[in-house]
Amino acid sequence: AGVAARRAERLAVENGVLAERARIGRDVHDVLSHSLGAIGVRAGVAAHVTTLDAAALRSTLAEVERTARSGVAELGLLLAATRAGPDELIPDGALPARLRETVAAAEAAGIAVTLAAEGLHILRGQERVAVHHVVREAVTNVIRHAGAARCDVTVHTDDDAVRVSVVDDGVGRAPLTEGDGLRGLRERVALLGGGLAVRDAAGSGVRVDAVIPRPAGAEEPGSRS
Repeated sequence: AGVAARRAERLAVENGVLAERARIGRDVHDVLSHSLGAIGVRAGVAAHVTTLDAAALRSTLAEVERTARSGVAELGLLLAATRAGPDELIPDGALPARLRETVAAAEAAGIAVTLAAEGLHILRGQERVAVHHVVREAVTNVIRHAGAARCDVTVHTDDDAVRVSVVDDGVGRAPLTEGDGLRGLRERVALLGGGLAVRDAAGSGVRVDAVIPRPAGAEEPGSRS
């Protein structure tokens, strides 16, 4: 029975890896087709419409630049996910750098980001992985869908729970569909006994909140970030 259980567990992990890679492959295709298609359309307009004045031409080229930067930033996050794998263990002390990498990708797309993180040093391995995935997926959605100028990322950890919020000032939930990425996040957070909510932010934009309860004695002794 023990051998069968281990085999079933290993098969489930392998299937999860394959599903994650397939999802990332679809996302890469979507990013490239959307970004390159949009750039091609705008460049074609600039090249062939002779009635554009200087201001209109600058506006078109600025939109091409924004689309290119957004596509490169999103692709960078997807490739990082491919290298990491869906269940990569994040070493103690490494999570702050991972979060800063995600923030840098959004900033490269022209989004002003604030990051406030407390208590990361008491997170266990799977909690670190979950926090990283929540932030990365939520920020990827901001880059892809939100049309946002600003994004605020907050991680607060205490003895009872870790709470993650990602809030943008973009167009709201109308263009946002809960695809494989957000569904996967819900499942990952649920496996740790937590929950994830996606709703309209106050004023405008989208707010993603995740709460993961922490069992007593979850701190890893001697760990600090």
